[in-house]
Amino acid sequence: FMIVASGDKHPPTSMKATEFWNSFFHPDAAVSSELREEIIHKQNVVPRLVPTLLKNVVYNEEERANILDKDAEDEALAAAGTTRAMDAPVHHKNKGDDDEDDDDEGFDDGEDSSWSIRKCSAGTLESIACSSLDPRILLGALLPALQLSLASPDPWLREGAILALGSVAVRGCGQAIESEHFAQLYPFLISQLSDSLPIVAATSAWTLARYCGWVVYQTESNAQPGLLASHIELLVNACNSVNTKVQNAALTSFSAVVEVAGASITPLLPQIYQFLAAALSRFGGKVLLTLYDTFGILADTFGEAIGANGMADSW
Repeated sequence: FMIVASGDKHPPTSMKATEFWNSFFHPDAAVSSELREEIIHKQNVVPRLVPTLLKNVVYNEEERANILDKDAEDEALAAAGTTRAMDAPVHHKNKGDDDEDDDDEGFDDGEDSSWSIRKCSAGTLESIACSSLDPRILLGALLPALQLSLASPDPWLREGAILALGSVAVRGCGQAIESEHFAQLYPFLISQLSDSLPIVAATSAWTLARYCGWVVYQTESNAQPGLLASHIELLVNACNSVNTKVQNAALTSFSAVVEVAGASITPLLPQIYQFLAAALSRFGGKVLLTLYDTFGILADTFGEAIGANGMADSW
């Protein structure tokens, strides 16, 4: 019943049912892992639930209209040479500081921040990936459906699939995708950074952040020595979008790479600082807050090195 209810056309019903599964699979759920796995296997829960979750992560018609309206506003502001106003001051948090506003689903589309069936379904996929369930069970149900949606000419379907891919980038599922599939997925995600629908580009940047450890490993292991530099360059290019969702997602993705790569990006610091310093006069609103936090992440990661070799002259 709860599996069927997760796809109910009545939004409150589908939300409650999906929230049930989100709680049921969560590692901190008040149910023993033994009982949970017994129910999962007897009822064949995951293969039956995943198709519904994938449908739920796709924006509905009303959400699409709101997104397109915001995109048009961004284009008008860019044409007028202005940016969105900044709502509040920002205070950078050091690495490891707690933030009650952070969540693992994490993707911020710049729209209504309220809880939705899309966010709940993405969070449920992540809860399943974080659970003690064998990753092969989730991936066996998820990957064939993702393959179809990622190849779809419908950008809204592609965007939902990209969000789902990022949502399961944790623990065994993330490791399995990185080791077995990400070499093929990476070029696709990079290509989506320039998609004509900005939300596709923004979600791709977010998903790339979730798998940025793969990019760093490819470089540090000399499997693809130049990948990290080209990856950062592509994210910088994405930051030049006039769309604030794309700017913010690309900048956040860039920050994630900095934190994971650490000393590996030291040779790139001069170019990085030139870009960030120039961006101070271009970005506004929430994107400017993200930019300030990026400077803080660089300071946390490199300390005094960020003032070496005349980089302070970038200011």
